[in-house]
Amino acid sequence: MKKISYSILCLILFSQVNAILLINENFDYVLGDDLAKYGWSVYSGSGTGEILISSPGLSYSNYANSDIGYSAKIDGPGEDLSHSFDSSISSGSVYYSFMASFSGASYSSDNYIICFRVSGETYRARFFIKKESEESNNVRFGICKSSSIPSVTTSYDYSLNQVYLFVIKYTFQTGDDEVCLFINPNLSGEEPDPIISSTEGTDATYLAEACIRQESGVYGLIDGIRVAQSWGDSPLPVTLSSFTGICENGYPQLDWVTQSELENMGWYIFRSEAENGIEANDFLLLNETLIPGNGTTTQPSSYEFTDDFAITTGETYWYWLQSVSYSNELEMYGPVSVLVEEGDIPDVPVSSSLYQNYPNPFNPTTTITFDIKEGDTGKLTIYNVLGQKVMEQEYPEGSQTLTWEAKDQASGIYFYNLKTGSYAATRKMLLLR
Repeated sequence: MKKISYSILCLILFSQVNAILLINENFDYVLGDDLAKYGWSVYSGSGTGEILISSPGLSYSNYANSDIGYSAKIDGPGEDLSHSFDSSISSGSVYYSFMASFSGASYSSDNYIICFRVSGETYRARFFIKKESEESNNVRFGICKSSSIPSVTTSYDYSLNQVYLFVIKYTFQTGDDEVCLFINPNLSGEEPDPIISSTEGTDATYLAEACIRQESGVYGLIDGIRVAQSWGDSPLPVTLSSFTGICENGYPQLDWVTQSELENMGWYIFRSEAENGIEANDFLLLNETLIPGNGTTTQPSSYEFTDDFAITTGETYWYWLQSVSYSNELEMYGPVSVLVEEGDIPDVPVSSSLYQNYPNPFNPTTTITFDIKEGDTGKLTIYNVLGQKVMEQEYPEGSQTLTWEAKDQASGIYFYNLKTGSYAATRKMLLLR
């Protein structure tokens, strides 16, 4: 494969990966303020008890929004608030995850305090709580698709004054739509089975808002709201909002942004000439050293990576990201595709560069590409791990390629060095037999 440098047009044709969060709310505002000041709108009970920013914030192990900011206090009957999505959702699934600790609940009826809103007084996926008896601290939770009473409930296996992580899922589907409830789900992998689910009731035409409702007898704290269209974006650690590419100095550059991260140690990047390269085990690891992640954060984080392995004009390359957590949990994102087309390529490079060989590891042949700027000459030298010179060759200005056959060399690490009058660089490669 010949690496084309300088003026190359890289057309980026990328498939959508994990979507941007519809809502990401940590209540990180002024303590004691009315939540309606911060992007939430009163849709019922205006002028009665406000939902206030309260302390403490809630925490739940491995949840991305754990222990950040404060919480929202629901305090019996009062104002009900909603937060709209950028655009309504009418297909796929919508997840509403949140932490909650209830200090009081009615024992005479099931009261709902969380739901999706379509418009006006049309609600879907209501979440209910009810206490077992007046004296008891045991509670149950319920859900329904469209009714004002639960169509299915848990048993009274839960308690007041405990922090729980809830995920409500509404799925648009052929036949009857489904609503599901997860309580304290496993956050280490794929979506688990729900605690309860129901298809009873009237389907939604679309979902447009997420709501927090206050009801007589129900008291507690709500925190860490995440609304998204995939399980991976709702309660799981890394939320990738974009994964794109540009062409810089003739080489594909990948750019990606996370909306939040949980114990993210870093990233590996993979490339293939096939869209199914990961499944077919036909790919190249582009970085031997992990690109550092940002640990745990709910702030957007931006990353970039330039692919300086050999590329060929006219080829399409597919790229994947893999996040690695501190507990060695792996999550793959992508692919995005990069079509490399030749544009106006200068006759002579404007700067000198040494690029990573391809393939690497290799057996027994690999390609080394490098640039020597106008007016310079250079020398490429290969050494074994003992520092012994294996080969050396001089080159004039221009974009150069060396195909090295190492059939007479022993397996192991080798170093190759480019030295010109104004530039010097060394890279390593691995011969595996």
